[in-house]
Amino acid sequence: MGKLRNDLRTLSRLGWFAAIRVEELPRSAPDSRASPPQEHATVLFHFDEEPFLSRVEYAGSRLLSQNQIEKLLEEKKLAPGLGKPADPAALHRMALAIRTTLNELGHPEASVQIHRQMQANSTLKVRFEIVDGPHLPIRQVRFEGNPGVSEKLLHAQMQNIAPWKPLASLRSKNAYTQSAFEEDRRRIFDYFQNHGYPEARVGDAHVAGIQDRPRNWFPFPHHRARRGLLVLIPVQAGPFYRLESIEANQALEQAIENHAGKLRFPTVDREHAFSQAEVDKLRRFCSAGLRSRDAKSGSFQTIDAHPVFDPEKHSVRLKLNLSDSPPYLVHRIEFRGLHKFNDRFVRRRIPLGEGYPLDDHALEVGLTKLARTGYF
Repeated sequence: MGKLRNDLRTLSRLGWFAAIRVEELPRSAPDSRASPPQEHATVLFHFDEEPFLSRVEYAGSRLLSQNQIEKLLEEKKLAPGLGKPADPAALHRMALAIRTTLNELGHPEASVQIHRQMQANSTLKVRFEIVDGPHLPIRQVRFEGNPGVSEKLLHAQMQNIAPWKPLASLRSKNAYTQSAFEEDRRRIFDYFQNHGYPEARVGDAHVAGIQDRPRNWFPFPHHRARRGLLVLIPVQAGPFYRLESIEANQALEQAIENHAGKLRFPTVDREHAFSQAEVDKLRRFCSAGLRSRDAKSGSFQTIDAHPVFDPEKHSVRLKLNLSDSPPYLVHRIEFRGLHKFNDRFVRRRIPLGEGYPLDDHALEVGLTKLARTGYF
Protein backbone atom coordinates (compact mmCIF):
# COMPACT_ATOMS: atom_id res chain seq x y z
CA MET A 1 0.00 0.00 0.00
CA GLY A 2 2.87 2.36 0.72
CA LYS A 3 4.26 2.02 -2.82
CA LEU A 4 0.77 2.54 -4.26
CA ARG A 5 0.34 5.80 -2.30
CA ASN A 6 3.72 7.05 -3.53
CA ASP A 7 2.78 6.22 -7.12
CA LEU A 8 -0.50 8.12 -6.77
CA ARG A 9 1.29 11.18 -5.36
CA THR A 10 3.80 11.08 -8.23
CA LEU A 11 1.02 10.91 -10.82
CA SER A 12 -0.90 13.71 -9.09
CA ARG A 13 2.13 16.02 -9.05
CA LEU A 14 2.34 15.84 -12.85
CA GLY A 15 -0.78 18.00 -13.10
CA TRP A 16 -2.05 16.00 -16.09
CA PHE A 17 -5.08 14.39 -14.48
CA ALA A 18 -8.24 15.92 -13.03
CA ALA A 19 -8.97 12.77 -11.04
CA ILE A 20 -7.32 9.41 -10.37
CA ARG A 21 -9.26 6.45 -9.03
CA VAL A 22 -7.86 3.04 -8.07
CA GLU A 23 -9.94 -0.12 -8.07
CA GLU A 24 -8.90 -3.55 -6.83
CA LEU A 25 -10.45 -6.35 -8.88
CA PRO A 26 -11.53 -9.64 -7.26
CA ARG A 27 -8.53 -11.70 -6.25
CA SER A 28 -7.66 -14.73 -8.36
CA ALA A 29 -7.18 -18.23 -6.97
CA PRO A 30 -3.85 -18.82 -5.20
CA ASP A 31 -1.01 -20.14 -7.36
CA SER A 32 -0.67 -23.73 -6.15
CA ARG A 33 2.59 -24.23 -8.02
CA ALA A 34 4.36 -21.60 -5.92
CA SER A 35 5.88 -22.58 -2.60
CA PRO A 36 4.29 -21.33 -0.44
CA PRO A 37 1.09 -20.61 -2.47
CA GLN A 38 0.78 -16.90 -3.39
CA GLU A 39 -2.27 -14.75 -4.02
CA HIS A 40 -2.26 -12.21 -6.86
CA ALA A 41 -4.22 -8.96 -6.88
CA THR A 42 -5.18 -6.95 -9.96
CA VAL A 43 -5.24 -3.17 -9.56
CA LEU A 44 -7.08 -1.01 -12.10
CA PHE A 45 -6.29 2.71 -12.48
CA HIS A 46 -8.99 5.09 -13.78
CA PHE A 47 -7.78 8.46 -15.11
CA ASP A 48 -9.64 11.65 -16.00
CA GLU A 49 -7.17 13.57 -18.14
CA GLU A 50 -6.93 17.34 -18.18
CA PRO A 51 -7.54 18.85 -21.65
CA PHE A 52 -4.59 20.19 -23.60
CA LEU A 53 -4.04 23.94 -23.36
CA SER A 54 -4.35 25.54 -26.80
CA ARG A 55 -4.66 29.28 -26.10
CA VAL A 56 -4.24 31.79 -23.25
CA GLU A 57 -5.61 35.34 -23.21
CA TYR A 58 -5.29 38.22 -20.72
CA ALA A 59 -7.96 40.90 -20.72
CA GLY A 60 -9.27 43.76 -18.61
CA SER A 61 -6.10 45.34 -17.23
CA ARG A 62 -5.28 48.95 -17.99
CA LEU A 63 -1.94 48.76 -16.20
CA LEU A 64 -0.46 45.58 -17.63
CA SER A 65 -0.44 44.81 -21.34
CA GLN A 66 -0.45 41.26 -22.67
CA ASN A 67 3.26 41.52 -23.52
CA GLN A 68 4.07 42.73 -20.00
CA ILE A 69 2.11 39.88 -18.44
CA GLU A 70 3.79 37.29 -20.66
CA LYS A 71 7.22 38.69 -19.78
CA LEU A 72 6.31 38.72 -16.08
CA LEU A 73 5.22 35.07 -16.13
CA GLU A 74 8.31 34.07 -18.07
CA GLU A 75 10.59 35.73 -15.51
CA LYS A 76 8.81 33.88 -12.71
CA LYS A 77 9.01 30.62 -14.70
CA LEU A 78 5.22 30.41 -14.85
CA ALA A 79 4.75 30.69 -18.61
CA PRO A 80 1.78 28.57 -19.79
CA GLY A 81 2.70 25.30 -21.46
CA LEU A 82 0.75 25.40 -24.72
CA GLY A 83 0.14 21.95 -26.14
CA LYS A 84 0.42 20.37 -22.68
CA PRO A 85 -2.27 19.30 -20.19
CA ALA A 86 -3.79 22.33 -18.46
CA ASP A 87 -2.68 22.07 -14.84
CA PRO A 88 -5.23 23.92 -12.62
CA ALA A 89 -2.57 24.56 -9.95
CA ALA A 90 -0.26 26.16 -12.54
CA LEU A 91 -3.11 28.39 -13.80
CA HIS A 92 -3.83 29.44 -10.21
CA ARG A 93 -0.15 30.35 -9.68
CA MET A 94 -0.26 32.48 -12.84
CA ALA A 95 -3.33 34.35 -11.59
CA LEU A 96 -1.69 34.87 -8.20
CA ALA A 97 1.48 36.29 -9.82
CA ILE A 98 -0.57 38.78 -11.87
CA ARG A 99 -2.57 39.88 -8.82
CA THR A 100 0.59 40.25 -6.70
CA THR A 101 2.15 42.48 -9.36
CA LEU A 102 -0.93 44.72 -9.35
CA ASN A 103 -0.78 44.84 -5.54
CA GLU A 104 2.84 46.00 -5.76
CA LEU A 105 1.69 48.82 -8.07
CA GLY A 106 -0.67 50.11 -5.38
CA HIS A 107 -3.87 48.28 -6.32
CA PRO A 108 -4.68 46.11 -3.27
CA GLU A 109 -8.22 45.33 -4.49
CA ALA A 110 -7.11 43.83 -7.80
CA SER A 111 -8.65 40.52 -8.79
CA VAL A 112 -7.98 37.88 -11.45
CA GLN A 113 -10.61 35.37 -12.57
CA ILE A 114 -9.84 32.26 -14.64
CA HIS A 115 -12.37 31.32 -17.34
CA ARG A 116 -11.97 27.92 -19.00
CA GLN A 117 -13.60 27.28 -22.37
CA MET A 118 -13.54 23.90 -24.09
CA GLN A 119 -12.91 24.01 -27.84
CA ALA A 120 -14.40 21.81 -30.55
CA ASN A 121 -11.21 19.74 -30.83
CA SER A 122 -11.30 18.92 -27.08
CA THR A 123 -8.61 21.45 -26.27
CA LEU A 124 -8.89 24.21 -23.68
CA LYS A 125 -8.86 27.97 -24.06
CA VAL A 126 -8.11 29.94 -20.89
CA ARG A 127 -8.96 33.59 -20.42
CA PHE A 128 -7.71 35.61 -17.45
CA GLU A 129 -10.18 38.38 -16.61
CA ILE A 130 -8.24 41.06 -14.73
CA VAL A 131 -9.76 43.89 -12.70
CA ASP A 132 -7.13 46.42 -11.63
CA GLY A 133 -9.26 48.03 -8.93
CA PRO A 134 -8.69 51.56 -7.60
CA HIS A 135 -5.24 52.96 -6.93
CA LEU A 136 -4.89 53.00 -3.13
CA PRO A 137 -1.36 53.93 -2.06
CA ILE A 138 -0.32 53.90 1.58
CA ARG A 139 -0.84 57.33 3.11
CA GLN A 140 0.09 56.63 6.74
CA VAL A 141 1.89 53.99 8.80
CA ARG A 142 1.23 54.05 12.54
CA PHE A 143 2.20 51.91 15.52
CA GLU A 144 -0.30 51.14 18.25
CA GLY A 145 0.25 49.61 21.66
CA ASN A 146 3.43 50.18 23.66
CA PRO A 147 6.35 50.57 21.21
CA GLY A 148 8.84 51.67 23.89
CA VAL A 149 10.82 53.68 21.30
CA SER A 150 9.95 56.57 19.03
CA GLU A 151 7.88 56.03 15.91
CA LYS A 152 10.68 57.60 13.88
CA LEU A 153 13.09 54.82 14.89
CA LEU A 154 10.60 52.14 13.90
CA HIS A 155 9.92 53.85 10.58
CA ALA A 156 13.66 53.78 9.90
CA GLN A 157 13.63 49.96 10.10
CA MET A 158 11.03 49.65 7.35
CA GLN A 159 12.55 49.29 3.90
CA ASN A 160 9.68 47.89 1.80
CA ILE A 161 6.68 49.85 3.09
CA ALA A 162 7.99 53.40 3.35
CA PRO A 163 5.73 56.03 1.74
CA TRP A 164 7.74 58.83 3.39
CA LYS A 165 10.89 58.03 1.38
CA PRO A 166 11.84 60.02 -1.74
CA LEU A 167 10.24 58.75 -4.97
CA ALA A 168 8.28 56.18 -2.98
CA SER A 169 5.62 55.77 -5.67
CA LEU A 170 8.21 55.08 -8.38
CA ARG A 171 9.95 52.51 -6.15
CA SER A 172 6.69 50.77 -5.09
CA LYS A 173 7.33 51.70 -1.45
CA ASN A 174 3.82 53.11 -1.01
CA ALA A 175 2.10 49.83 -1.94
CA TYR A 176 1.01 47.21 0.59
CA THR A 177 1.66 43.51 0.09
CA GLN A 178 1.76 40.82 2.74
CA SER A 179 5.26 39.66 1.74
CA ALA A 180 6.62 43.23 1.94
CA PHE A 181 5.12 43.67 5.40
CA GLU A 182 6.53 40.35 6.65
CA GLU A 183 10.06 41.46 5.74
CA ASP A 184 9.59 44.81 7.46
CA ARG A 185 8.07 43.13 10.51
CA ARG A 186 11.17 40.92 10.79
CA ARG A 187 13.39 44.03 10.65
CA ILE A 188 11.38 45.74 13.39
CA PHE A 189 11.48 42.60 15.53
CA ASP A 190 15.27 42.29 15.04
CA TYR A 191 15.69 45.92 16.08
CA PHE A 192 13.88 45.24 19.37
CA GLN A 193 15.87 42.05 19.98
CA ASN A 194 19.16 43.89 19.51
CA HIS A 195 18.29 46.99 21.55
CA GLY A 196 17.24 45.62 24.92
CA TYR A 197 13.72 44.34 24.26
CA PRO A 198 13.94 40.53 24.06
CA GLU A 199 10.24 40.10 24.91
CA ALA A 200 8.98 42.40 22.15
CA ARG A 201 6.08 41.32 19.97
CA VAL A 202 5.06 42.70 16.56
CA GLY A 203 1.57 41.72 15.44
CA ASP A 204 -0.19 41.50 12.08
CA ALA A 205 -0.87 44.77 10.32
CA HIS A 206 -4.41 46.15 10.15
CA VAL A 207 -5.05 47.84 6.81
CA ALA A 208 -7.94 50.28 6.45
CA GLY A 209 -9.03 52.74 3.81
CA ILE A 210 -8.77 56.44 4.61
CA GLN A 211 -9.43 59.70 2.83
CA ASP A 212 -7.39 62.80 3.54
CA ARG A 213 -7.60 66.33 2.16
CA PRO A 214 -4.11 67.81 1.78
CA ARG A 215 -3.80 71.49 0.92
CA ASN A 216 -2.49 72.21 -2.58
CA TRP A 217 -1.25 75.60 -3.73
CA PHE A 218 -1.25 75.13 -7.50
CA PRO A 219 -2.89 76.65 -9.46
CA PHE A 220 -4.65 78.23 -6.45
CA PRO A 221 -4.97 77.25 -2.75
CA HIS A 222 -7.46 74.40 -2.38
CA HIS A 223 -8.05 71.05 -0.67
CA ARG A 224 -8.11 67.86 -2.73
CA ALA A 225 -9.56 64.60 -1.46
CA ARG A 226 -7.26 61.57 -1.77
CA ARG A 227 -8.09 57.94 -1.09
CA GLY A 228 -5.46 55.65 0.33
CA LEU A 229 -4.55 53.13 3.00
CA LEU A 230 -3.75 53.43 6.69
CA VAL A 231 -1.47 50.68 8.03
CA LEU A 232 -1.69 50.06 11.78
CA ILE A 233 1.01 47.81 13.28
CA PRO A 234 0.44 46.55 16.85
CA VAL A 235 3.66 46.58 18.87
CA GLN A 236 4.41 45.57 22.47
CA ALA A 237 8.02 46.29 23.36
CA GLY A 238 7.93 44.76 26.84
CA PRO A 239 10.45 45.67 29.57
CA PHE A 240 13.93 46.98 28.77
CA TYR A 241 16.72 44.52 29.70
CA ARG A 242 20.36 45.46 30.22
CA LEU A 243 23.34 43.12 30.07
CA GLU A 244 24.69 42.70 33.60
CA SER A 245 27.62 40.31 33.12
CA ILE A 246 29.30 37.76 30.85
CA GLU A 247 30.39 34.55 32.55
CA ALA A 248 32.30 31.59 31.15
CA ASN A 249 32.63 28.26 32.90
CA GLN A 250 36.04 26.91 33.86
CA ALA A 251 36.22 24.36 31.03
CA LEU A 252 35.70 27.05 28.39
CA GLU A 253 38.24 29.41 29.95
CA GLN A 254 40.83 26.63 30.09
CA ALA A 255 40.19 25.59 26.49
CA ILE A 256 40.62 29.12 25.13
CA GLU A 257 43.64 29.90 27.36
CA ASN A 258 45.41 26.81 26.04
CA HIS A 259 45.03 28.21 22.54
CA ALA A 260 45.20 32.01 22.68
CA GLY A 261 46.09 33.01 26.21
CA LYS A 262 43.85 34.53 28.87
CA LEU A 263 40.20 34.86 27.97
CA ARG A 264 39.09 38.49 27.81
CA PHE A 265 35.51 39.57 27.34
CA PRO A 266 34.40 43.10 26.44
CA THR A 267 33.65 45.40 29.40
CA VAL A 268 29.96 45.56 30.19
CA ASP A 269 28.51 49.02 30.84
CA ARG A 270 25.79 49.19 33.50
CA GLU A 271 23.33 50.63 30.97
CA HIS A 272 24.39 48.40 28.10
CA ALA A 273 21.29 47.07 26.33
CA PHE A 274 20.99 43.34 25.84
CA SER A 275 21.50 42.43 22.18
CA GLN A 276 20.90 39.00 20.72
CA ALA A 277 23.09 39.88 17.73
CA GLU A 278 26.03 40.67 20.03
CA VAL A 279 25.49 37.38 21.87
CA ASP A 280 25.64 35.46 18.58
CA LYS A 281 28.71 37.42 17.52
CA LEU A 282 30.52 36.65 20.79
CA ARG A 283 29.63 32.96 20.54
CA ARG A 284 30.93 32.80 16.95
CA PHE A 285 34.14 34.60 17.96
CA CYS A 286 34.90 32.12 20.75
CA SER A 287 33.93 29.15 18.57
CA ALA A 288 36.26 30.34 15.81
CA GLY A 289 39.16 30.40 18.28
CA LEU A 290 38.53 26.81 19.30
CA ARG A 291 37.93 25.72 15.72
CA SER A 292 41.29 26.97 14.46
CA ARG A 293 43.01 25.03 17.22
CA ASP A 294 40.98 21.85 16.76
CA ALA A 295 41.32 21.80 12.96
CA LYS A 296 44.65 19.96 13.15
CA SER A 297 43.46 17.34 15.59
CA GLY A 298 40.19 16.72 13.75
CA SER A 299 38.07 17.18 16.90
CA PHE A 300 35.70 20.13 17.04
CA GLN A 301 33.98 21.84 19.94
CA THR A 302 31.20 24.40 19.90
CA ILE A 303 30.07 26.96 22.45
CA ASP A 304 26.60 27.43 23.87
CA ALA A 305 25.37 30.84 25.01
CA HIS A 306 22.60 30.87 27.61
CA PRO A 307 21.13 34.27 28.58
CA VAL A 308 19.59 34.17 32.08
CA PHE A 309 16.85 36.78 32.45
CA ASP A 310 15.97 38.38 35.78
CA PRO A 311 12.38 39.68 35.43
CA GLU A 312 12.61 41.71 38.65
CA LYS A 313 15.85 43.58 37.95
CA HIS A 314 15.30 43.48 34.15
CA SER A 315 18.88 42.35 33.72
CA VAL A 316 20.58 39.52 31.83
CA ARG A 317 23.53 37.36 32.83
CA LEU A 318 25.13 35.69 29.82
CA LYS A 319 26.63 32.26 30.50
CA LEU A 320 29.04 30.65 28.04
CA ASN A 321 30.09 27.02 28.18
CA LEU A 322 31.37 24.22 26.01
CA SER A 323 28.59 22.35 24.29
CA ASP A 324 28.02 18.75 25.36
CA SER A 325 26.76 17.68 21.93
CA PRO A 326 29.12 17.43 18.95
CA PRO A 327 28.60 19.94 16.13
CA TYR A 328 27.07 19.06 12.78
CA LEU A 329 29.80 18.48 10.21
CA VAL A 330 29.49 19.35 6.53
CA HIS A 331 30.12 16.10 4.67
CA ARG A 332 29.41 17.28 1.12
CA ILE A 333 28.52 20.53 -0.65
CA GLU A 334 26.67 20.29 -3.95
CA PHE A 335 25.36 22.98 -6.30
CA ARG A 336 22.59 21.98 -8.68
CA GLY A 337 21.01 23.83 -11.56
CA LEU A 338 24.15 25.71 -12.62
CA HIS A 339 24.34 26.27 -16.38
CA LYS A 340 26.20 29.56 -16.93
CA PHE A 341 28.56 29.40 -13.94
CA ASN A 342 30.93 26.68 -12.87
CA ASP A 343 31.03 25.11 -9.44
CA ARG A 344 34.14 27.05 -8.39
CA PHE A 345 32.46 30.46 -8.91
CA VAL A 346 29.75 29.62 -6.37
CA ARG A 347 31.88 27.59 -3.97
CA ARG A 348 34.46 30.30 -3.29
CA ARG A 349 31.71 32.73 -2.22
CA ILE A 350 30.33 30.41 0.46
CA PRO A 351 32.83 30.10 3.35
CA LEU A 352 31.97 26.52 4.28
CA GLY A 353 34.39 23.61 4.15
CA GLU A 354 33.65 19.94 3.78
CA GLY A 355 34.61 18.08 6.95
CA TYR A 356 34.25 21.21 9.09
CA PRO A 357 31.41 22.23 11.45
CA LEU A 358 28.32 23.81 9.93
CA ASP A 359 28.38 27.57 10.47
CA ASP A 360 24.92 29.05 9.95
CA HIS A 361 26.25 32.60 9.94
CA ALA A 362 28.89 31.81 7.31
CA LEU A 363 26.25 30.14 5.15
CA GLU A 364 23.98 33.17 5.45
CA VAL A 365 26.82 35.55 4.56
CA GLY A 366 27.73 33.43 1.54
CA LEU A 367 24.17 33.32 0.24
CA THR A 368 23.91 37.09 0.69
CA LYS A 369 27.06 37.56 -1.40
CA LEU A 370 25.60 35.39 -4.14
CA ALA A 371 22.32 37.31 -4.08
CA ARG A 372 24.16 40.63 -4.42
CA THR A 373 25.78 39.52 -7.67
CA GLY A 374 22.35 39.66 -9.33
CA TYR A 375 23.10 36.56 -11.39
CA PHE A 376 20.68 34.22 -9.61
